[in-house]
Amino acid sequence: MAKVFVTPEPIPATAINADTDNADGTPKVIYSDVDYGASAIVTPTNSTDDISWQASSTKDLLKFTPDAGRKTSVKAGNGDVEGEKYKPDSYYTGKLNKDPNTPGIPAKYKIAAGNVSKEKTVYVGGLAAYKKAADLGGTWSVDGLSDLAKASGSTSNWHYEWQFTDGG
Repeated sequence: MAKVFVTPEPIPATAINADTDNADGTPKVIYSDVDYGASAIVTPTNSTDDISWQASSTKDLLKFTPDAGRKTSVKAGNGDVEGEKYKPDSYYTGKLNKDPNTPGIPAKYKIAAGNVSKEKTVYVGGLAAYKKAADLGGTWSVDGLSDLAKASGSTSNWHYEWQFTDGG
C-alpha cells in the first residue's frame, strides 16, 4: 500500500546540497571504477522540482546513474564494459596528484533542482602528494579506504602503485 500526496501547485526548491562530504565538511575520497551512493539534500524536503546530477566539465570524468532524482550512484573514471570484457579506468589512474594538501585528484560536479544549484567536489584516488628527499623515507595516510570497502562490498585487500619521481 502506498500513500500519495498531490500538491495543488509546485513547491520550488530554495536550496540544494548532496551528501558527498565527510562529517568535518571536507569532500569525500572516492576511487575510480567503484559505484558510490549519493543523495540530494533539498530544502524544502517536499520540493517538487526535478533534481539533476552532472559533471562540471569534461575534465571531471564522473558518471551518475541515474542522472536525475534524489538518489544516484556516482562513479569516477572511464572504465566500462566493452563486449564481455571490463576495460578499467585510465583517465584518473593516468593522473599524478602533485598537491600535498588534497587526498587525490579533484573532480567537480553540479547538482541542481529548479532554479537552485550547487557545485560540489570529490577527490579521486586517496593519496596526497608527499615531497621529501629520497633518502629520508616517510609515511603518509591513505584516505577513503573505509568508504571503498563499503561502496564496493568487497572484502578484498586493496593495493596501491607507488610512483617516485625526481625533480618536477
